[in-house]
Amino acid sequence: MLPTFYVLGAQKAGTTWLFSTLSTHPEVGHATLKEVHYFDRAYRVKKGLKWYEKQFEKRSENYGKKAVGDFTPKYLRMVHPECVSNNSAVPTDAMELLKAATPDAKFVVILRNPVRRALSAYQHYLRKGTIAIDTSILDTAPDLDLLLAGRYAEQLEIWFKHFPREQFLILIYEDDVNPDSMKAETFKRVCNFIGVDDSFTSENLYDKFNHIVNPFRTRLLNRGGITRRLFWDAPMWIQNLEIWDIKIDEQEVAALRDYYREPNQKLAELLGRELPW
Repeated sequence: MLPTFYVLGAQKAGTTWLFSTLSTHPEVGHATLKEVHYFDRAYRVKKGLKWYEKQFEKRSENYGKKAVGDFTPKYLRMVHPECVSNNSAVPTDAMELLKAATPDAKFVVILRNPVRRALSAYQHYLRKGTIAIDTSILDTAPDLDLLLAGRYAEQLEIWFKHFPREQFLILIYEDDVNPDSMKAETFKRVCNFIGVDDSFTSENLYDKFNHIVNPFRTRLLNRGGITRRLFWDAPMWIQNLEIWDIKIDEQEVAALRDYYREPNQKLAELLGRELPW
């Protein structure tokens, strides 16, 4: 049992919404976890393709499904040379392995304004305590691929060299996923694309999956364990004080816009459409 489709990413672009909605479809199966991270992690590849199959076989509900998906957002950028060189965990032959395993798979890609995507990912890494609060968004560790992740054209060009364009459905977060008015139509398009009943309506169609940011607790994650335990359950009136807010310098946001100007132009040319950002 191997995937018939992949949701490649991008990270922080609505893949959790798509997983949640498709998970309710009676003809769609998935692994025990949303993100399997097989092809982008060499130590799992060493376990062999049978290990990967077992992640889907463990769910008895998957048997008899028309479509089975792997929802791992990092797959989109794992093929980029920078991602491979910055992160030793990524197999150098990841794309070849994926193509050999599932040559006829379909690929769903959701792209989001790369500046907003980078800001969301930055907040995500702060909440996890992966990066320190005083770390500039422009100076995050290379192995996080925070800036690379938004250079979509460079990543898609590699995928398009290995698979026909008709095996890809490219969605734009701002046009197709974020507006409630478009969710039903987008869900229908995805269902049709992966080959399942497109008349089905998911009960999770309008659910929101944005994390509620708590700057107070984000700051605690960047402190020692004792401090974190002592103050984690501080009264909410203290947690909600504006002094804890984590503000991103407007100059850094402007720098991000400059950084992505050329990659965005390249993406528009590659897709043959205007972009909403």
